[in-house]
Amino acid sequence: MVRTLNHKQDLGGPTKPILLIGLVTALLGACAALGDGLQPPQRPEAAVTSAEITALSFEAAELTARVRVDNPNAFGVTLAGISYALGIEDAQPLQGQIEHEIEIPPTESGSIEVPVRVAWAELYDSVRVLADRNETAYSLELTPVVAVPVLGRVELPLRTKGSLPLLRLPELGFAGIEVRSLGLTTAELGVSFELNNPNSVALSLHELPYDLELGGRRVASGNIADIEGIEIEGAEGTEGEAVLDAEGRARYTVVASLAFIEAGRAVWETVAAREPLAYRLEGALTFGVALPLVEPTTIPFSFSGSEPPGAR
Repeated sequence: MVRTLNHKQDLGGPTKPILLIGLVTALLGACAALGDGLQPPQRPEAAVTSAEITALSFEAAELTARVRVDNPNAFGVTLAGISYALGIEDAQPLQGQIEHEIEIPPTESGSIEVPVRVAWAELYDSVRVLADRNETAYSLELTPVVAVPVLGRVELPLRTKGSLPLLRLPELGFAGIEVRSLGLTTAELGVSFELNNPNSVALSLHELPYDLELGGRRVASGNIADIEGIEIEGAEGTEGEAVLDAEGRARYTVVASLAFIEAGRAVWETVAAREPLAYRLEGALTFGVALPLVEPTTIPFSFSGSEPPGAR
């Protein structure tokens, strides 16, 4: 006798509830996974992690800001660049843009450095009130741009502030010629120049080589490092170095001996009569300051003209 298997009867037993439970569980898991994959993109977050002076001289300062961008998404984004605007007092903001792409992996961070150079000459021309200040406040606006799928290009505006030390070149000026002594065959003259330090830190004068001409003849040469042949008023002078105090002023006098035979009758008579005497004083001043990052600076000078010698 042949028996036919009845599927309805076999499936109607205890197996049916177990299969239904497994099917529902699988469907719920698939829906959860699908929901996770369809989460909307989130805006990245940004922060200024540091802003510090990375270069400083008597010509300019460089301020470098470091910006971090955090990617909260489960996919990568691109930091497409960053724009900046540095504001100081009422001067026109210094604006610029860094077009450097950085890929930021899922749930990770990326950083970018933004250097901004401030030229003192341009700043002082724009902001007259800074002439008597030793430092100034600044405000730096930074706008990273991040490319995010679906959202497109997202701007993340930031702002930080701080202060910059101000440096100004010392001022050199001619201060005249004087007759120290006048004999029958020799004379001693002093040719002076003044140095003004407008800064809030002292200057260390490392080198000051000079050449002095009177009446078209070279009569003296030397270096402040030797201290011999030059007199200093208003500054401390030691062997090999002279120091000019903060906001100080000093007079430097090159002492020259003039012989009748070497100078000639015309020059000698000019000196004796206190008539205008042609002079030329040339050299270069090398100085430093006790500030981090600032390297020794050299500025050339040249004074020439015709000056009536005065009496000491």
